[in-house]
Amino acid sequence: MLWKIWHFLQNFWNGSRENFLIVEQFNGSYEITRAFRNFKKKEIVIGERFVLKNLESLKRPIKKINKLVFSLNSHSATTAETVVTLKRSRPEELINESEMDQLLYQGFWSFLNRYRGLAAKKMATNDQNLVLAYIQVREVRMGPHKLFNPIGFKGSELGLRLRGTFVSRELLSSLERFKGWGELFVFEGASVLGPVLPESGGFTVQVGEDKTTIFKVTGEEQVFAATRDWGTNLFAKGMAADLEIDENSAQLIVDFYFQDKVSPRVKRRLGTRINKNFQSLFESLGSLKKKSSINRPKFYFTFRSPFLVSVRRPKKFPGTLVRVDEELERKEFILKKKPRASGFNPLIHQNTLALLSFEYDRPKFEPLNQLLRRRVRWLIPNF
Repeated sequence: MLWKIWHFLQNFWNGSRENFLIVEQFNGSYEITRAFRNFKKKEIVIGERFVLKNLESLKRPIKKINKLVFSLNSHSATTAETVVTLKRSRPEELINESEMDQLLYQGFWSFLNRYRGLAAKKMATNDQNLVLAYIQVREVRMGPHKLFNPIGFKGSELGLRLRGTFVSRELLSSLERFKGWGELFVFEGASVLGPVLPESGGFTVQVGEDKTTIFKVTGEEQVFAATRDWGTNLFAKGMAADLEIDENSAQLIVDFYFQDKVSPRVKRRLGTRINKNFQSLFESLGSLKKKSSINRPKFYFTFRSPFLVSVRRPKKFPGTLVRVDEELERKEFILKKKPRASGFNPLIHQNTLALLSFEYDRPKFEPLNQLLRRRVRWLIPNF
C-alpha cells in the first residue's frame, strides 16, 4: 500500500517525466543506466551509470521505474522491423473488428515465418526454443494512405509495420525476475540506432572492442546483417606484436597516438598500422555492400572510443558517424548528467541516447496492439 501511495505522489509531482532503467549487454558485462526524460520539457537527465558482471546483482531501485529496457547482444536477441502486406478477399467491404483481428494474426505469422529461422541460426538455437519478448504495430497503411485504425475502412491491401524481438526460452526465465519493476522492453542492441537515423537505405556499423555488428536499415525493413571479428582492440594487439611488448603498454601508446602525443616518426609508423587495420574492416563492408540489394547504401558508424569519434579517422572513411546527441541538440533538448553518471560519455554511448529517444508508446495504435497481444498471448511473455 505504501508503494502505491509513493508512486501516486511521484506521478503527481513529476507529470510527464518518465524514469528509465536501461540494461545494455556489452563485452561480457552489463552497463546499467538510470535516467529520466521529459518530452514536454525536452529534457534528458542521466542519473547514474555503472557496470555489473551479471544480472542477478542488479537491485530494484527505490524510485518507480516507468520503463525497464534491455539491450542485448546479437547472440542473445534478434530484433526485426518489417512491413507486411496483406491482401483482402473482399476489398469492397468495410473492415470490422473480427476481420481486423484475423488480419493482425496473419501479419504476425508472416513476421514470425520471415525471421524465426534467421533468429534461430544467429542465436545458435532451434526455432522451437524462441519466444517473442516484444511485438508491436508501429504503422498501418491502407494502400498508399496511413491510418491509425483500419476498422471502418475498405481497400484491397493492408500494410502493417511490425517490430519484434526474439529471445530464447532460457533467457526468458532471467527476464521474468524483473516482472513488476516497470514496463519491460527487450531489443537487440544492434537494432536501436535504426529508428534515429536521418534516412534509411544503409547499414549501421557498431564497432566494439572485440566485434563489429552490422544492421541493415531500409524503409521496408530493419534487421541484423552480419558480424565481423574486428574491434578497436586490434590496434593494441597489433602494436604489441610489432614492438614485442604487453598489450597494456601497447594500448597506452595507441592512446598517445590518438591524442597526438607521439613524435612525427612514431606517428607515421603507428598511422600506417592503424590504417591497415581499418582497411580490413572497410574491405569487409565493401563486400557486404556488393551483396546488398540496397541502391547506393550508406554506412553509419558508432565507435566505443572517444578518439575515433572526435579526433582521428582514416581520410577515406566510408561513412558518417551516428550522433544522437547532436540530433537532440538540434531539437533543443537539454542533456544533463549527475555526479553518479560520470561514466556516461555522450560521444560513445549513442545507443543509450537512442534508447532514451525511442517512441515506445504509440497510443493511436494501442487498440490494434491490444488485439495483437490478445491473439498471440501464447507466444509472448506476460511481463
